[in-house]
Order: sequence, then C-alpha cells, then structure tokens
Amino acid sequence: MLVASTGHKGYRSPTEACRRIAACIRQRHPRAVVETCPMADGGDGTLEVCLKKVDGHTVFRTVRDSLFRPCKIPIGIYHQNGVRKAIVEIASAAGSASLPPHERQTMVATSYGLGEALGHCMRLGCREVAFGLGGAIVSDAGLGMAQALGYKFFDRSGKRLQPLGNPGLNALNLSGVHSFQPPRFPVWRDLRIHVLADVHIRLNGPRGQARTFGPQKFALEHEVKYLEEGFKNLARVWQRVLGRDFEGPGSGAAGGLGAGMQAFLGGALVSGAAWCGSVTGLDAAIQRNQVVVTGEGKLDATTFFGKAPLWVAQRARRFGRPVLAAVETILISHHPLFQGIHRISDPQAMRKFHRLLAANPRRHA
Repeated sequence: MLVASTGHKGYRSPTEACRRIAACIRQRHPRAVVETCPMADGGDGTLEVCLKKVDGHTVFRTVRDSLFRPCKIPIGIYHQNGVRKAIVEIASAAGSASLPPHERQTMVATSYGLGEALGHCMRLGCREVAFGLGGAIVSDAGLGMAQALGYKFFDRSGKRLQPLGNPGLNALNLSGVHSFQPPRFPVWRDLRIHVLADVHIRLNGPRGQARTFGPQKFALEHEVKYLEEGFKNLARVWQRVLGRDFEGPGSGAAGGLGAGMQAFLGGALVSGAAWCGSVTGLDAAIQRNQVVVTGEGKLDATTFFGKAPLWVAQRARRFGRPVLAAVETILISHHPLFQGIHRISDPQAMRKFHRLLAANPRRHA
C-alpha cells in the first residue's frame, strides 16, 4: 500500500499525516507493506516534501510580509544536474496563516515580499526558482511583487500609481492601472521560473478568482465586485501592453499571482501537484504498490480544482490502482475517483476504513 497524503493545514504536515495513516494501517494489518510518499501541490508543505527528496537545505532571508513588515522566510536550496535551484512558498511572505485573524484583509495585502524573495534567490546563485502559490492572502495579481522588482505603474492620466493603505501596491490599485513600464534591465531575465498553481481556477469569469476565493480572504460583497472589475482591467492592460492573454487555467491562483507571475516575470505556470509528483517520484511509487491512500484535512469542492489528492487519485487510476481518501472533514458526498472515504482522527475511528481494506480492493477500482 502507498500512502500519499498532503498535510492537514495548521494541524499536520504531509510527512506527519502520512506517518499517522501508515501507523494506523500497520496496527490493524501487521503484515501489510506500507510505503509513504508525502505530497503537496504548491501550498503548505511543498518545501518540506520536495527538499526531503532532493537532499536540499533551507536558508532564511528577510522580506516584507503582506502588511509590509519585515519577516524572515525560508528558501529551499538544492542542486540538480549541476544547476542551483530554489523553492519559495509564497504563503511564508504573503500568506494568511502567518497573520492573526484581525489582520487578514486581502484588499490591502501586498505581494511586495515575493519580489524581494526572488532577489534573494538570484543573490544565492540560483538559476531556477519554483514559487508555490498556495495559502495566499493577497489579491493584487502580482502588482506588489512587480513594484519590488522595479516596475512602474501609471494611471489613465499618466501619473505614477501610488499605493493605497500599504506602502506596497495591492488589490486597491487594480482598477487604477492603465499602463506599466518594466525595469530597463530585468535581472531575472535569465532565470527559469516555475509557477506552481495549487488550483486550476481562472482569473476572470463566473467561477473566477474573486467570487471563488475572495470571500475566503474576508472580502465583503462589494469588495468582491471591485476585485472582479480590477482583474478584468489588469487583463485588458496586459493584452494591450504585452499582446498576450494570461487568463488560462491556474491564472487566478493565489489572488491572481498565477497570471501576474507569467505577465511580469515570464514564469511558466504548471500544476503544483504535478510538479511535486515529478520531484517525489509519485508514479514509480504508485506502480510499486497495489492500493493507494491519499488525503488532506478537508475534502471539499476546491479539492477538485487540481489539489494534491485529486492528482494522486488521477495518477493511481492511470495505473489501475484503487484509491482511498483518508480525511478529517468531508464537505462533499462522493466523487468517482475516490472509493470508501472515511473520517480519520485516531486508530479507533478507522474501523470502517480497515474493513474496506480487508475486502477485495479490486472491487472498488
């Protein structure tokens, strides 16, 4: 059996979650051969999961947080094929979990610190940088990040755009952008930048970033409408200035950073779960086992926007392996990819789970 779970946000890391599930299985099935492959999707745990596989290390550098205060963030460093690479979780510099509840307000949160983080990666000699987009509080589509890297933004009258409510540009500036000017010598032009989207959400549209995730970031109804107009405005500016559309799947991830990192940095937007799966060797691990167990803290509609449990289930199905999801909270009734979903909190709560394992797993394929 393979246990390939992501973490339980604010409760268990991916490694801890996998260890716990594996221990419960072994307790009831001592002869079971259980392998663990902790997973992530660009959100919490990406640094932990990937660095463990590539034998990397962590350094800490100071950047501005989403409210423009100094904070130290971890940057994962590793070498692969003679190339020095870095991994940054944007949640460490622009995330909601690092803020107390009364400070979690997406309208004034800035991604400025991510531009500073990229600068640190370059000074560390990295030639490739992967940004994990999960857990963001920002909704500025990368305006603050671009500001930190030397971009200048202008309003309709040609005046330099000034930040509102924060020294870093933020969501309140989205509707005011009419044009922008990149730095004359972009120091990141020779970098390969991977943008790891944890969800396939688009920037605009009826199921775009503002309506889907704005309320989760404490945006009020009128603020959600403002965000919608702001994202549409910025998309028009990108089309006019760069001649390109950045509104594909994943563009709305992390408050529009999926689009902003493509437009401002030339980053390549990829599925965070797929990228982490390639680093961790997920496919090979699935093929070595007969049954796959995945999971996360809360299984809900956002799981099916491309998060790690969905990716694990899709890969397992490709190789004909039955899939079980071990989660603590279930907000959907069922999904064809998962069979026998049971809530897990301790060994006693796994009785139904174990009875299902004892049955012929092929019946559930």
